[in-house]
Amino acid sequence: CPLAPHTRVPVASVQNVVRSFLALQALPRGRFGSTRVMNLPALTVTPAELAAAVAAKGATGRIVWQEDAPLQAIVEGWPRAFTSARALSLGLAPDADAAALVDAYLETRRQDA
Repeated sequence: CPLAPHTRVPVASVQNVVRSFLALQALPRGRFGSTRVMNLPALTVTPAELAAAVAAKGATGRIVWQEDAPLQAIVEGWPRAFTSARALSLGLAPDADAAALVDAYLETRRQDA
């Protein structure tokens, strides 16, 4: 992993992004006001939390924590969380937790198989 284990990053599963887009598309135009611009809500996790969620699913592989300083610097320049009060008020929600992200990824892999 090129990031330090406790680096906080906002993430969203592909499934949650698609659900959010479909929910937004179904809303009446009047719910948006003067603009439709917003961030989707995201779950803030660390690589260590994701690794723990993967291990909880029975993975036996080994993660090599090898920080890439330029990449780490880029990620540390990102916002640490997206709460998006506007998106939340429209009924959108982030993924529940790191385990939900892993489950979503595994579901995608099953569909690709």
